[in-house]
Amino acid sequence: MTRTVGIVGVGLIGGSVAAAVKSREPSTRVVGFGRDAARLEACRSVGLIDEGRTDFGGAEDLDVAVVATPVDRIAADVRSVAAACRGDAVLTDAGSVKASIVADLEADPPERATFVGAHPLAGSAKQGFEHAESDLFDGRPCVVTPGAAPRQAVDRVVAFWRGLGADVVELDPQGHDDALAFTSHLPHLVAAALAATAGPRADLRLASTGFGDTTRIAGGDPALWLEIVRSNRDAVIDALHAFHDHCGRVIASIDGEDDLAGLAALLEEGRSARRAFESLAGRR
Repeated sequence: MTRTVGIVGVGLIGGSVAAAVKSREPSTRVVGFGRDAARLEACRSVGLIDEGRTDFGGAEDLDVAVVATPVDRIAADVRSVAAACRGDAVLTDAGSVKASIVADLEADPPERATFVGAHPLAGSAKQGFEHAESDLFDGRPCVVTPGAAPRQAVDRVVAFWRGLGADVVELDPQGHDDALAFTSHLPHLVAAALAATAGPRADLRLASTGFGDTTRIAGGDPALWLEIVRSNRDAVIDALHAFHDHCGRVIASIDGEDDLAGLAALLEEGRSARRAFESLAGRR
């Protein structure tokens, strides 16, 4: 029997989910749900989806649905699509925060279908299905947060993301948010701060790969990032305080009398951490 997958929000991530499904499971039917009929038709015309809908009619055929909308809309969108699904359908998402979304949906569970939170750690600063990539999730981590979901539903969601090429890790929702505050949310804020600091003061004709590499993610949509930070406020503040402490070490060493010993130690710590990351990334 042909499987049917629904994508709620066919942007970069949702479009890449659709592209990955089509690449790996050509017989699977993909239905895109969104607000803009013209965008959905354009998405259909390039072969990412088989059908586009601005309502949830037809959701009763879905086996799996992925909600890839902004984090402040995910819980409501999960409930909307779930109300139209069969009882054996599983829903997942791609949100960059998990604790608030899972808590919301566990306090007021969606009708009929079962939700299992997820976050594929892949993407770019680009937006829109035009930049979708069928291999975007290949070898990339995807955190699945089982919460209170039945194990059978969790296993189906794990299998779905693994089927798109992702390396699945299971964490509790708050553990995900605490970790991502340091590995995703802090880097974005630091990149934005660096770009905002250097941009008005520097001759950007003289900026090269160092500036480009460290500020690349500052090109992300500010509205999306405001909601991510708002949803993970406490963990992000903790990460910023830790980063601020290291900035203080740098200033104290340069401005002090330790002959830059403190700065040398921090540079070595940073190099070691970077090498550890490269070692892990090389195994993906």
